[in-house]
Parts: sequence; structure tokens; C-alpha cells
Amino acid sequence: MEFAKKDRLGALWIVLLSLGLRRGEAIALTWQDYDPKAKTLSVTKARKKEGSKVVVGSLKTDSSKRLIPLPIFVCDVLEKHRKSQLAEREVLSSHDVAWKQPTAMFTTAWGQWLDPDNTSKLFKTLAAKVGLEDWHLHELRHSAATILLSNGVPLEQVSKLLGHSSIRITSDTYSHLLTEHLRSATDTMGDYLSGLID
Repeated sequence: MEFAKKDRLGALWIVLLSLGLRRGEAIALTWQDYDPKAKTLSVTKARKKEGSKVVVGSLKTDSSKRLIPLPIFVCDVLEKHRKSQLAEREVLSSHDVAWKQPTAMFTTAWGQWLDPDNTSKLFKTLAAKVGLEDWHLHELRHSAATILLSNGVPLEQVSKLLGHSSIRITSDTYSHLLTEHLRSATDTMGDYLSGLID
């Protein structure tokens, strides 16, 4: 998080970790998808590779379309990011260079849409700097789910936040975490019953 705050695309990494978005969902976001008054983010599309081209397409499943309430700190991060982006646009404009995609939330330094593969490479470089050499961009999604489940957020809510098509997918993917929650439940029962026996 400390390195992310200093990175040009730090807001992207924080959004990915905080909300558990898929890579394509995050890099397809526009400023119109963000409602600062309601503190929500609308996830309705994804940028993905089709052959050598990057296209904007539909989401993985219908349930992947979702309106996500944002933590206040994520709103703050997005507002700072918007100001930085506007400053970058002004610098380019002063050199008679047009910002390519004015509605895109996350862009290259030239204001172009981010390429999915290049985004993954940028994250891998950042992760290596902080000692997470084996981390891929998708690790942020898994980390989001792990943090939520480990802190007792109900499986149904985590499933909706991640945009899974069913709760079973979430359960199957993170069954090891759910087993640990069961351990605390059985330990509680064990403590209670063993107290009665003693």
C-alpha cells in the first residue's frame, strides 16, 4: 500500500485490492462509472485481449455487473488520482499533445487506455520492488477475498462483491479459509463442552 501510494497507477492497485475487481473490469472504468456523492462504482464492462486487439466487451457473467459501495478512503484515493490525471493532461496540452481518452479512469501517461498485459507487467515490476516477486495482478483479487473472509464478512457478500456467478464458486475457491472459520466455531464448542465435563 505504501509503494502503491507513490506509484503513478497507485489508485488502480488500491481499487483492485480494496474491491477485488478483475483486471479487465478495473482498466475499463471511466469517470462516469464513479459517483462521488453516492460513493459507488458501477462495474458494467471489461477490457480484454481478442487476438492482438484489445476490445471493450461484456463482463464474464451477468452477475458480474454490479454497483459497489466504496469505502471513504477509496473515494479519497480516486479524487487525488483525478487531480493528478488532470495535471498530466494540462502538461500534455501545454505541449500541444491531446489526452487520448478523457473519460478513462486509468490510463497511460499519454492518456490512452491501458493494455491488459502491460498493466500486469507494471504491477509485477512494482510487486518485485516490495519483495513480492512471485505475485501476479490477480493476487490482488485473491487478497481482497482473503481479507474479507478472514475478517468475518459473510460468504454471500464476498461473492457479490467479486461478481461471482454463484456463491458456490466463491466457496470452492476459498474453502481453505472457510475451514479455518469452522475451526474457531468447533474450538468454541469444544471449550464449552469440555467445561461441562470437567
